[in-house]
Amino acid sequence: MRLTRLTPADREELAEAWWRADDDTLFQRFCGAAPPVTPALLAHLTDLDHVRRCAIAARDATGRGVAIARYEATGEPGAASGNVSTTREEVSRCDRGKRTPGPYWRAWLGRVPGTSQQELEQAAAIARRTRRNR
Repeated sequence: MRLTRLTPADREELAEAWWRADDDTLFQRFCGAAPPVTPALLAHLTDLDHVRRCAIAARDATGRGVAIARYEATGEPGAASGNVSTTREEVSRCDRGKRTPGPYWRAWLGRVPGTSQQELEQAAAIARRTRRNR
């Protein structure tokens, strides 16, 4: 496995991977319905400064991308809600599936990525079922 920075040269491969992905994968990636693949979206996902906006691709022995890790700085936890009591540990617990954000936080989460409240409610229900079935 080799790690490389995602660049504008990766747009076509990213689009192809998106079209090949199954519905469950896309739903989990976007916490709801995936947005349509457009040139503007591909530009947003690959035009990165690798400081505040970064993406790393894991590539197999043939050079084909098999996974992507993304990071986009949005300020401190709680910046959108103004709730300064939010810690990185709390965010990490949600990321690791140890905690499902409650209604208060889902309302704020919907504002940051532009995800609808309905999509967040569906994602939370799936997360709770998944955690119970582990």
